[in-house]
Amino acid sequence: MYAPQYINLVKDYNRIEWSAPVQSIKRFAHVEADWSVLEFVILSHLFQLFGVMLMAVVLLFLSAVLRRTAVAIIAASVLFVLPVVFACFGRDFLTAYSFNNTLLLFHYWSEHHGIADMLPYYLALAGLAAVCAILGWLRFNGTRIRMRTW
Repeated sequence: MYAPQYINLVKDYNRIEWSAPVQSIKRFAHVEADWSVLEFVILSHLFQLFGVMLMAVVLLFLSAVLRRTAVAIIAASVLFVLPVVFACFGRDFLTAYSFNNTLLLFHYWSEHHGIADMLPYYLALAGLAAVCAILGWLRFNGTRIRMRTW
């Protein structure tokens, strides 16, 4: 996914010192962790991969619940693409409640101090994906979901 960016980076720019601290990049000067640029890039890509896998679980849930391809594609577009479009136009009111921070992780990380600031967001996404996985599996198998009243 990022191969063209790294090819252009290596081909068109000066040699990068991957072992330099991430704080040497002006945009990430406030990051509290003691990471090299290479460690930071690898960790960011791992977080993005984790977030995209969570998005896939939610997409599978939508597909199982809606059962129509066109409706599932429209719902997924509204859920995943629309908040990114709003963020690109400077409207970030949906950012905290969407998958934007997964897709735009480098930007999100440049605004926050460390991994501890991102942990609640990723835990919430993991919880949402777990609920979607369970409900999607039950729906796919035809199991009715009953709410108990006490």
